[in-house]
Amino acid sequence: MQTTEKRIAALESSASDKSLKVVLVLDGETPADALKRLRLPPHVVAVYLSELDERI
Repeated sequence: MQTTEKRIAALESSASDKSLKVVLVLDGETPADALKRLRLPPHVVAVYLSELDERI
């Protein structure tokens, strides 16, 4: 697991990437399941959020 600082730096550096996707992972769902649900390819660059993150 990356440290929080490394994760934030990675997100910030990729923010200018227009292909970046934000994916909401539903309760009980894996990130791969969320990509399938959204019909996105498995190699897509994504930021995964939980349902709780969405509410904040």
